Amino acid sequence: MNNQFGEVDNENFLWQNGEEVEVLTISATHDRLRAGFWLGDGVFETLLFENGKYFALNRHRTRLIAAEKKIGIYQEEVFDQKWKLIESGLASAGLWLKDRVGQVRITTLSDDQIFITAKIHQIPVAPLRIGIYPFPFNERSNFSGVKTISYGQNAQVLRYAKEQGLDDLLLLNSRDEIVESALANFIAFDGKKWVTPHLDSGALAGITRELLIEFFQLEPATLTLTDLAAMKEMALISSLRDIQAISYLEGISAFEASSYKTPSEVGKLNSNFQSWRRGNSNP
Repeated sequence: MNNQFGEVDNENFLWQNGEEVEVLTISATHDRLRAGFWLGDGVFETLLFENGKYFALNRHRTRLIAAEKKIGIYQEEVFDQKWKLIESGLASAGLWLKDRVGQVRITTLSDDQIFITAKIHQIPVAPLRIGIYPFPFNERSNFSGVKTISYGQNAQVLRYAKEQGLDDLLLLNSRDEIVESALANFIAFDGKKWVTPHLDSGALAGITRELLIEFFQLEPATLTLTDLAAMKEMALISSLRDIQAISYLEGISAFEASSYKTPSEVGKLNSNFQSWRRGNSNP
Protein backbone atom coordinates (compact mmCIF):
# COMPACT_ATOMS: atom_id res chain seq x y z
CA MET A 1 0.00 0.00 0.00
CA ASN A 2 1.10 3.62 -0.58
CA ASN A 3 0.80 6.08 2.28
CA GLN A 4 -0.01 9.79 1.90
CA PHE A 5 3.60 10.49 0.91
CA GLY A 6 3.61 7.85 -1.84
CA GLU A 7 5.81 5.50 0.16
CA VAL A 8 5.01 1.81 0.54
CA ASP A 9 2.98 1.08 3.69
CA ASN A 10 2.88 -2.57 4.66
CA GLU A 11 1.13 -2.00 7.99
CA ASN A 12 -2.45 -1.92 6.71
CA PHE A 13 -4.61 -4.05 4.44
CA LEU A 14 -7.41 -2.37 2.48
CA TRP A 15 -10.19 -4.13 0.56
CA GLN A 16 -13.19 -2.53 -1.10
CA ASN A 17 -16.14 -4.17 -2.83
CA GLY A 18 -14.32 -7.30 -3.91
CA GLU A 19 -10.73 -6.28 -4.46
CA GLU A 20 -7.64 -5.28 -2.54
CA VAL A 21 -6.90 -1.58 -3.05
CA GLU A 22 -4.20 0.95 -2.20
CA VAL A 23 -6.67 3.65 -1.16
CA LEU A 24 -10.39 3.57 -0.41
CA THR A 25 -12.59 5.37 -2.94
CA ILE A 26 -15.61 7.31 -1.69
CA SER A 27 -18.03 8.73 -4.27
CA ALA A 28 -20.04 11.88 -3.66
CA THR A 29 -23.80 11.45 -3.26
CA HIS A 30 -26.88 13.58 -2.63
CA ASP A 31 -29.10 10.68 -1.55
CA ARG A 32 -29.74 11.18 2.16
CA LEU A 33 -31.27 7.72 2.49
CA ARG A 34 -28.16 6.01 1.09
CA ALA A 35 -25.38 8.40 1.97
CA GLY A 36 -23.11 5.79 3.50
CA PHE A 37 -19.75 7.25 4.45
CA TRP A 38 -20.88 10.88 4.17
CA LEU A 39 -23.44 10.62 6.96
CA GLY A 40 -21.75 7.87 8.94
CA ASP A 41 -24.60 5.63 7.80
CA GLY A 42 -23.36 2.09 8.25
CA VAL A 43 -22.25 -0.55 10.73
CA PHE A 44 -19.07 -2.46 11.45
CA GLU A 45 -17.67 -5.54 13.13
CA THR A 46 -14.09 -5.96 14.36
CA LEU A 47 -12.66 -9.47 14.53
CA LEU A 48 -9.57 -11.03 16.07
CA PHE A 49 -7.43 -13.06 13.67
CA GLU A 50 -5.05 -15.47 15.40
CA ASN A 51 -3.33 -18.72 14.40
CA GLY A 52 -4.75 -18.42 10.90
CA LYS A 53 -8.39 -18.22 12.05
CA TYR A 54 -11.04 -15.63 12.76
CA PHE A 55 -12.50 -15.95 16.23
CA ALA A 56 -16.30 -16.31 16.56
CA LEU A 57 -16.94 -15.40 12.91
CA ASN A 58 -20.50 -16.76 12.90
CA ARG A 59 -21.41 -14.67 15.94
CA HIS A 60 -19.98 -11.56 14.31
CA ARG A 61 -22.06 -12.31 11.21
CA THR A 62 -25.20 -12.62 13.32
CA ARG A 63 -24.49 -9.34 15.08
CA LEU A 64 -23.77 -7.59 11.78
CA ILE A 65 -27.19 -8.65 10.50
CA ALA A 66 -28.87 -7.45 13.71
CA ALA A 67 -27.11 -4.07 13.47
CA GLU A 68 -28.08 -3.61 9.81
CA LYS A 69 -31.68 -4.45 10.67
CA LYS A 70 -31.77 -2.03 13.58
CA ILE A 71 -30.66 0.97 11.52
CA GLY A 72 -32.71 -0.10 8.49
CA ILE A 73 -30.11 -1.01 5.86
CA TYR A 74 -30.46 -4.81 5.89
CA GLN A 75 -31.56 -6.38 2.60
CA GLU A 76 -32.47 -10.02 3.16
CA GLU A 77 -32.60 -10.89 -0.54
CA VAL A 78 -28.96 -9.93 -1.13
CA PHE A 79 -27.27 -10.49 2.22
CA ASP A 80 -26.11 -14.07 1.53
CA GLN A 81 -24.45 -12.87 -1.66
CA LYS A 82 -22.92 -9.93 0.19
CA TRP A 83 -21.61 -12.24 2.90
CA LYS A 84 -19.89 -14.45 0.29
CA LEU A 85 -18.13 -11.33 -0.95
CA ILE A 86 -17.18 -10.44 2.61
CA GLU A 87 -15.79 -13.95 3.14
CA SER A 88 -13.57 -13.50 0.09
CA GLY A 89 -12.27 -10.25 1.56
CA LEU A 90 -11.64 -11.90 4.91
CA ALA A 91 -9.71 -14.67 3.15
CA SER A 92 -7.52 -12.04 1.44
CA ALA A 93 -6.95 -10.27 4.75
CA GLY A 94 -5.96 -13.60 6.33
CA LEU A 95 -3.43 -14.23 3.57
CA TRP A 96 -2.00 -10.76 4.15
CA LEU A 97 -1.71 -11.35 7.90
CA LYS A 98 -0.24 -14.85 7.46
CA ASP A 99 0.83 -16.12 10.90
CA ARG A 100 0.50 -12.72 12.58
CA VAL A 101 -2.20 -11.71 15.05
CA GLY A 102 -4.47 -9.15 13.46
CA GLN A 103 -7.52 -6.99 13.96
CA VAL A 104 -9.82 -7.06 10.96
CA ARG A 105 -12.79 -4.76 10.49
CA ILE A 106 -15.83 -5.33 8.26
CA THR A 107 -17.74 -2.16 7.39
CA THR A 108 -21.03 -2.14 5.46
CA LEU A 109 -22.69 1.08 4.38
CA SER A 110 -26.22 2.05 3.40
CA ASP A 111 -25.05 2.65 -0.19
CA ASP A 112 -23.95 -1.02 -0.45
CA GLN A 113 -20.26 -0.26 -0.09
CA ILE A 114 -18.27 -2.94 1.75
CA PHE A 115 -14.84 -2.27 3.24
CA ILE A 116 -12.48 -4.66 4.98
CA THR A 117 -9.41 -3.31 6.70
CA ALA A 118 -6.74 -5.16 8.65
CA LYS A 119 -3.64 -4.43 10.65
CA ILE A 120 -1.28 -6.29 12.94
CA HIS A 121 -2.56 -6.47 16.49
CA GLN A 122 -1.09 -7.11 19.91
CA ILE A 123 -3.56 -8.14 22.61
CA PRO A 124 -3.07 -5.55 25.39
CA VAL A 125 -2.08 -6.68 28.87
CA ALA A 126 -1.26 -3.48 30.79
CA PRO A 127 -3.79 -2.58 33.50
CA LEU A 128 -6.08 0.32 32.66
CA ARG A 129 -6.66 3.65 34.38
CA ILE A 130 -10.22 4.78 33.79
CA GLY A 131 -12.70 7.39 34.96
CA ILE A 132 -16.35 8.34 34.58
CA TYR A 133 -17.69 10.32 31.60
CA PRO A 134 -19.63 13.33 32.97
CA PHE A 135 -22.33 13.43 30.27
CA PRO A 136 -25.25 10.92 30.08
CA PHE A 137 -25.50 8.19 27.48
CA ASN A 138 -28.95 7.84 25.86
CA GLU A 139 -29.89 4.19 26.37
CA ARG A 140 -33.27 4.81 24.70
CA SER A 141 -31.74 5.72 21.33
CA ASN A 142 -32.29 3.27 18.50
CA PHE A 143 -28.53 3.43 17.97
CA SER A 144 -27.59 2.32 21.49
CA GLY A 145 -26.02 -1.11 21.51
CA VAL A 146 -25.14 -0.90 17.79
CA LYS A 147 -21.65 -0.56 16.30
CA THR A 148 -22.38 2.17 13.77
CA ILE A 149 -19.68 4.12 11.97
CA SER A 150 -21.18 7.25 13.58
CA TYR A 151 -18.55 6.91 16.29
CA GLY A 152 -18.01 10.57 17.08
CA GLN A 153 -19.29 10.34 20.65
CA ASN A 154 -16.95 7.45 21.44
CA ALA A 155 -14.01 9.33 19.94
CA GLN A 156 -14.85 12.39 22.04
CA VAL A 157 -15.00 10.22 25.17
CA LEU A 158 -11.50 8.94 24.44
CA ARG A 159 -10.18 12.46 23.85
CA TYR A 160 -11.71 13.52 27.16
CA ALA A 161 -10.06 10.54 28.87
CA LYS A 162 -6.67 11.42 27.40
CA GLU A 163 -7.02 14.99 28.68
CA GLN A 164 -7.46 13.52 32.17
CA GLY A 165 -4.44 11.22 31.82
CA LEU A 166 -6.70 8.14 31.62
CA ASP A 167 -7.08 5.26 29.18
CA ASP A 168 -10.87 5.17 28.89
CA LEU A 169 -14.07 6.27 30.62
CA LEU A 170 -17.19 4.47 31.81
CA LEU A 171 -20.47 5.74 30.40
CA LEU A 172 -23.55 6.27 32.58
CA ASN A 173 -27.05 6.22 31.08
CA SER A 174 -29.94 8.55 31.91
CA ARG A 175 -30.74 6.38 34.95
CA ASP A 176 -27.16 6.75 36.26
CA GLU A 177 -26.44 3.07 35.54
CA ILE A 178 -23.10 1.84 34.24
CA VAL A 179 -23.29 1.06 30.52
CA GLU A 180 -19.80 0.30 29.14
CA SER A 181 -16.64 2.18 28.23
CA ALA A 182 -16.00 4.01 24.97
CA LEU A 183 -14.40 0.90 23.50
CA ALA A 184 -15.42 -2.14 25.52
CA ASN A 185 -17.90 -3.90 27.76
CA PHE A 186 -17.39 -3.63 31.51
CA ILE A 187 -17.27 -6.46 34.07
CA ALA A 188 -16.75 -6.48 37.84
CA PHE A 189 -16.08 -9.11 40.50
CA ASP A 190 -18.05 -8.73 43.73
CA GLY A 191 -16.06 -11.29 45.68
CA LYS A 192 -18.20 -14.24 44.60
CA LYS A 193 -19.17 -13.78 40.97
CA TRP A 194 -18.50 -11.68 37.87
CA VAL A 195 -21.24 -9.27 36.76
CA THR A 196 -21.78 -7.01 33.73
CA PRO A 197 -24.40 -4.34 32.88
CA HIS A 198 -27.70 -5.55 31.40
CA LEU A 199 -28.23 -4.83 27.71
CA ASP A 200 -31.17 -2.58 28.61
CA SER A 201 -28.59 -0.20 30.08
CA GLY A 202 -27.66 0.55 26.45
CA ALA A 203 -24.58 -1.68 26.45
CA LEU A 204 -23.35 -3.33 23.27
CA ALA A 205 -24.07 -7.04 22.97
CA GLY A 206 -20.34 -7.77 22.84
CA ILE A 207 -19.15 -11.13 21.56
CA THR A 208 -16.76 -11.66 24.48
CA ARG A 209 -19.52 -10.61 26.88
CA GLU A 210 -21.89 -13.11 25.26
CA LEU A 211 -19.38 -15.94 25.52
CA LEU A 212 -18.50 -15.17 29.14
CA ILE A 213 -22.21 -15.32 30.00
CA GLU A 214 -22.71 -18.61 28.15
CA PHE A 215 -19.57 -20.43 29.25
CA PHE A 216 -18.03 -18.64 32.26
CA GLN A 217 -20.99 -17.77 34.53
CA LEU A 218 -20.83 -14.01 33.94
CA GLU A 219 -24.14 -12.55 35.18
CA PRO A 220 -25.96 -9.48 33.81
CA ALA A 221 -26.87 -6.99 36.54
CA THR A 222 -27.88 -3.40 37.09
CA LEU A 223 -24.77 -1.54 38.26
CA THR A 224 -24.38 1.97 39.66
CA LEU A 225 -21.38 3.92 40.92
CA THR A 226 -22.41 2.98 44.45
CA ASP A 227 -22.19 -0.70 43.49
CA LEU A 228 -18.68 -0.20 42.10
CA ALA A 229 -17.36 0.93 45.46
CA ALA A 230 -17.99 -2.58 46.78
CA MET A 231 -16.43 -4.44 43.86
CA LYS A 232 -13.16 -6.30 44.40
CA GLU A 233 -11.87 -6.28 40.82
CA MET A 234 -12.92 -4.80 37.49
CA ALA A 235 -12.00 -5.21 33.83
CA LEU A 236 -12.86 -4.19 30.28
CA ILE A 237 -13.61 -6.91 27.75
CA SER A 238 -13.78 -7.05 23.95
CA SER A 239 -12.83 -9.20 20.98
CA LEU A 240 -9.50 -7.39 20.61
CA ARG A 241 -8.48 -7.22 24.28
CA ASP A 242 -9.98 -10.41 25.80
CA ILE A 243 -10.12 -9.39 29.50
CA GLN A 244 -8.02 -6.39 30.53
CA ALA A 245 -7.74 -5.44 34.20
CA ILE A 246 -8.68 -2.03 35.56
CA SER A 247 -6.11 -0.95 38.12
CA TYR A 248 -7.48 2.53 38.83
CA LEU A 249 -11.01 3.94 38.74
CA GLU A 250 -11.10 7.65 39.36
CA GLY A 251 -13.55 8.64 42.07
CA ILE A 252 -13.81 5.17 43.62
CA SER A 253 -11.62 5.39 46.73
CA ALA A 254 -10.92 1.66 47.04
CA PHE A 255 -9.39 1.61 43.57
CA GLU A 256 -7.62 4.92 44.00
CA ALA A 257 -5.89 3.53 47.09
CA SER A 258 -4.95 0.07 45.84
CA SER A 259 -4.12 0.66 42.15
CA TYR A 260 -3.20 -3.02 41.91
CA LYS A 261 -1.36 -4.38 38.89
CA THR A 262 -1.99 -8.12 38.96
CA PRO A 263 -5.56 -8.72 40.18
CA SER A 264 -5.87 -12.45 40.77
CA GLU A 265 -9.47 -12.96 39.66
CA VAL A 266 -8.99 -10.97 36.45
CA GLY A 267 -5.82 -12.91 35.66
CA LYS A 268 -7.52 -16.21 36.35
CA LEU A 269 -10.55 -15.41 34.21
CA ASN A 270 -8.43 -14.07 31.36
CA SER A 271 -6.14 -17.10 31.37
CA ASN A 272 -9.07 -19.50 31.37
CA PHE A 273 -10.88 -17.58 28.65
CA GLN A 274 -7.85 -17.35 26.37
CA SER A 275 -7.17 -21.09 26.69
CA TRP A 276 -10.80 -21.83 25.93
CA ARG A 277 -10.93 -19.35 23.03
CA ARG A 278 -7.89 -20.80 21.34
CA GLY A 279 -9.49 -24.23 21.43
CA ASN A 280 -12.87 -22.99 20.15
CA SER A 281 -12.31 -20.75 17.16
CA ASN A 282 -15.98 -20.50 16.10
CA PRO A 283 -18.15 -21.18 19.17
